[in-house]
Amino acid sequence: MSEKGSGDPPVECVIEGSLVRVKGEIDLSTAPRFYEAIVRCADESGRAPTIDLSGVDYLDSAGIQALMRARSETTGESDPIRITGVRPHVMRILRIVGLDREFEIYGQDETDILLF
Repeated sequence: MSEKGSGDPPVECVIEGSLVRVKGEIDLSTAPRFYEAIVRCADESGRAPTIDLSGVDYLDSAGIQALMRARSETTGESDPIRITGVRPHVMRILRIVGLDREFEIYGQDETDILLF
């Protein structure tokens, strides 16, 4: 699923199995599509998705809300959402708001889990 609205800041969410690849900016105008892609991925795959944020340039509070809402609606304790490919500036935001304690978060090198 690729989502782009005319006139909106660009965001692209592509679902591949249990993976959601995201490119662009996640803000007030694009967060609903981001959330819908996560939920759709979980519904279609039957498991908590992995979200690849390596293409995300910007994440604001609406994007954080979308992540938290999706987490509460799509996961169990044994199957958490994983967030991969996180760029340093986005990681800083996730750490400030405490999402590093709510999700499995991996930096741009997916083999290195970032635990703080």
